[in-house]
Order: sequence, then C-alpha cells, then structure tokens
Amino acid sequence: MKALTLISVFTSLILQMSCVEPACAAEKKYIGPLPCAGECHKEVFDTWKSSKHATAFGSLASGAREKEKKEAGLKPGVDYQKDKSCLPCHVTGWIDGGYSFENPDPYLQGVGCESCHGAAGRWNEPHQKKDLENRKRHLKQKGQREPFKGKYVCVGCHEEDTNPYKFRSPPGKTDWTEPKHAASYHALK
Repeated sequence: MKALTLISVFTSLILQMSCVEPACAAEKKYIGPLPCAGECHKEVFDTWKSSKHATAFGSLASGAREKEKKEAGLKPGVDYQKDKSCLPCHVTGWIDGGYSFENPDPYLQGVGCESCHGAAGRWNEPHQKKDLENRKRHLKQKGQREPFKGKYVCVGCHEEDTNPYKFRSPPGKTDWTEPKHAASYHALK
C-alpha cells in the first residue's frame, strides 16, 4: 500500500513538472465565439447568435420562456442563472474551465461554438492554417471535436436524466442530424 501511494505521488509530480506554461494554460482555455465570427464562419456565427443555443443562458432568467418552464415543471418566476444543475447545458465550458461564477464571461453565456467543438485555446491557431499538413488529425490532437462524427454532443444535454425537457427527446430515439435539429447549429450547411 505504501509503495502504491509513493508511485501515485511520484507520477503526479512528474505530470505536474512536465506541464509547462503556456501549454497547460491553453489546455482547456475557452476563447468564446468571436474568433469564429470572422470571414470563414461569419454566416454560421450570424445564424447562431439569434438561436436558442446562443440565448440559452438568458432562458434561465426569471420570467424568460415562461411557457417552456411550466411545461418542464419549473417555476417561471425563479432565476435559474445561478443553479448549478442548469449551467452545464446553458453556458460554455461550465464543467471544465469555461464559464464560472468566478469567470462570468458574457461570451461564454449560452451554448457556443466550443460547447460542441471543444475549448479552442489549443486548436484555434492551427485551425486557421488552411494548408496545415494532416489538418484533421492535427486539430483532433489539439482537442477540436467534430460533433457529427457521432451524436454524443447533443445527447449530453438533450437526453440527459437531469434535463427537465427529456420527454421531448426520449433517449436514443432522436436523430440529431435531422434538418429540424441541425438548423440551429449549421451541421448541414
């Protein structure tokens, strides 16, 4: 048991020492949607900014989306913007270093680009290099996700047991690539 503890401590120290700035700082760094709004993704950004995903955080405010809140058994007059059970699906990066009470970045309010594609701190710069050799592999290694190589990104919020609207999307019964779903986030464009 003592040897196992020593091995664990030693491994932890090695990992900490091998993590040198700025690489570790950028590991899970969220940068928000504005860098995506440039010429390459302008149309997608313009569509997104008026979507339910972009305004998801605002939907938690007292009095917002009253009908939907009643349908889900929530109280329309309650402000859920500080409710930790709602935030993982209504802000970007709540669980792993994005939006937080200590870092209430308004650009991370709502379901942004990085909610589906991963924290862009490591992959945004190489993503802009169109002639990058082995581009997809390189971006994947830097943490960029391709949500529609599977439906798992959508399922995390829309079919989760904690989702008060789960009756709308029974687990395993929804094809998240259908146009009626994809319209809110550009998957088919």
